[in-house]
Amino acid sequence: MERHRGIFTGTTPKTTKIDNFGSFIPFLGPGDIDDMGNVCYDNKGLSQIGLQEARKIQPNSILVACIGGIGKSCIVDRECTCNQQINIIAPYSCIYFRMLYYSINSQYFQILMQKNSTGTVIPIINKTLFENLSIPLPPLKEQEYITHTLDTLFTLTKGLKCE
Repeated sequence: MERHRGIFTGTTPKTTKIDNFGSFIPFLGPGDIDDMGNVCYDNKGLSQIGLQEARKIQPNSILVACIGGIGKSCIVDRECTCNQQINIIAPYSCIYFRMLYYSINSQYFQILMQKNSTGTVIPIINKTLFENLSIPLPPLKEQEYITHTLDTLFTLTKGLKCE
């Protein structure tokens, strides 16, 4: 299967074909991503047959929910697939990827997504609208420094409870 680069959207194999589903590869939806960027890979899966109708997502890709609770995001740590309610950003060599992830989770970008979404009942941001949103990023060396600092801070604060 081809390796996708850039931004793309997940796909759902025909749900009427029971042979498309199984445990060969995780099949993610927005509900499998929590507000902290954690991913549950165990809810649904595709079979090898189903994978032929889906897009394989490479590890270190960023997934961003684009329907309903738009903006929930994660970085996947393994090959997987997802439905069309998720936009995927494949790894780029010219961007420090965790910096892009932190930028997507910033208040600035979350508000930008909301403002550019469509839909009256359920907010939607399609692939074209999503990929046209700008994220200002510093030079690569600064991205690395900022990301290292944020990773350290998040590690130190993980598990702390507000009282």
